[in-house]
Amino acid sequence: MKALIDIYHPDIIGITEVKPKNARYSIQESELSLAGFELYHTLNENNRGMALYVKSELKPSLCDRLKTNFSENIFVECQQDDGNKLLVGLIYRSPSSTPENMEKLNALLQVSELKVSHTLIMGDFNFPQVIWAEERSEERHNHAATKFLKATRDAYLIQHQKEPTRYREGEKSNVVDVIFTNREDMVEETRTIAGIGNSDHFALVINLNCTVAEPSRTKRFNFQKTDVEKLKEVLGQVVWEEELANLSAKDTWEKIKQHINDAVNQSTPMSQTSGKKGKGWMDKDTLETVRRKHRLFRKWQANRNEVNYKAYIKARNQAKVACRRAQQAQEAKVASEAKTNPKAFWNCVKSKTKTKTGVADLKKPDGTKTTTDREKADLLNQFFQSVFTQEDVGLIPEAPTYEYGEVLISEEQHGIVPGRSTITQLLEVMDIRTNIIDEGGSVDVVYMDYQKAFDTVPHRRLIEKVKAHGVGGKVLGWIQDFLNERRQTVVINGIHSQEADVTSGVPQGSVLGPLLFVIFINDLPRVVKSAVKMFADAQSCLGGVISPKDTRTCKMTWTNSRCGLIGGS
Repeated sequence: MKALIDIYHPDIIGITEVKPKNARYSIQESELSLAGFELYHTLNENNRGMALYVKSELKPSLCDRLKTNFSENIFVECQQDDGNKLLVGLIYRSPSSTPENMEKLNALLQVSELKVSHTLIMGDFNFPQVIWAEERSEERHNHAATKFLKATRDAYLIQHQKEPTRYREGEKSNVVDVIFTNREDMVEETRTIAGIGNSDHFALVINLNCTVAEPSRTKRFNFQKTDVEKLKEVLGQVVWEEELANLSAKDTWEKIKQHINDAVNQSTPMSQTSGKKGKGWMDKDTLETVRRKHRLFRKWQANRNEVNYKAYIKARNQAKVACRRAQQAQEAKVASEAKTNPKAFWNCVKSKTKTKTGVADLKKPDGTKTTTDREKADLLNQFFQSVFTQEDVGLIPEAPTYEYGEVLISEEQHGIVPGRSTITQLLEVMDIRTNIIDEGGSVDVVYMDYQKAFDTVPHRRLIEKVKAHGVGGKVLGWIQDFLNERRQTVVINGIHSQEADVTSGVPQGSVLGPLLFVIFINDLPRVVKSAVKMFADAQSCLGGVISPKDTRTCKMTWTNSRCGLIGGS
């Protein structure tokens, strides 16, 4: 399939029967992901599975307005450049489909109620009894194929595929994969090309007559072509003593940043990114074997004889083997260079285990959905802002103080501390459990994880705890400035939301943020009677139960009033 993408550069890809028959393992979403495409699939359902790929530039979103119980279908709405919407549907009907399922399929075709300007429905419907070139059925009026043909007419759908789409040697070729639209001028051309792998279904290439937005190309500085002498010259002309005189720290930084940006603009050219990524394992030789397969397929299509068909089958098998070997060779290279090029290794691992998706349409408080990236960004920013703590500065408990020479970070904390890890925490927990069991007792455990931990830390209480750890003077002032007057924004496809005040929390991704959080919960072991083992914001509180008194102790372990200092209220 990646070879077909390199050849035809499609915007939409639909694949049915993704899962092989009698598969011994389940296919993961990450195995099917393609860079630059949003993936919609039915892999998690008990069927053969489908995958619908849509270019991210089309801003697709899953259509949930269709009320249907038909077993296998995916419908996605895409934004067109003129403001209209394109509805894309992918359907698979099993040859053994029940009459009840057929009624659901025929009802599903009535998509005109959605009132979209352009509709495209494609898929494998498995109706060889329908002669699409003549728009008639070879079966009686009560047959499923005849009823399906009538349903397409009732829905005012136009079928564009007339040539056979499936062929097996010794069998009659027929049209089972079809393309429906709601407008006759919507399809400029359909082409039948060689299928994927060893499939006896041919692939279809469709040229749609729709207006879509041009792919956005980000402009970036090309620092490899920076004129270093020009950069030095521009910065050398700045009289820094005069420029930075009598300025605050913030204004000083803004002035320095302004001059650096001016120098970069004058010395560094801009370049546009195409958004395309490298072909990965698809090298020139492998791509040529795939192209040869397609050339021989077209030759067989033009002159259907046994010699041409066997030549095509041979080339098809060779192309499949070449693609598999090229992919294996690329993976072997990445593995062998893992020590010298770990970035390539982990990029490969990430591509196999994770899937990157865009932001779908979101539901607004009034029940309607977002239609633009700005609406999505604003809605997400409002949600992120809603988790911030509204601190009551009039009820701040006194923080416990630490004596000179005392270990500042609790020995029970195993996260964000050099020399400690999840393994050291687990070893200590298991040691406590083993000792309790050896004494004939049982173990009561409470596992706790703070909700939105890094975002909800109240600033005033945090500063009080930092002071209690012996931090003061200018260092304390720097920490206060680090936390105060922060603002956040959400960016989707280059579109920024309105800025929002960050009233609580420690900055994630910073060096100081995790340390401040550890300080904030550092006194937890002091106020909990049972043993506590912590890893950042996750805690294990455990104790031995030998008598009823021990049970009461475990139940009361979180009732100490000083725990309110941790919760922030």
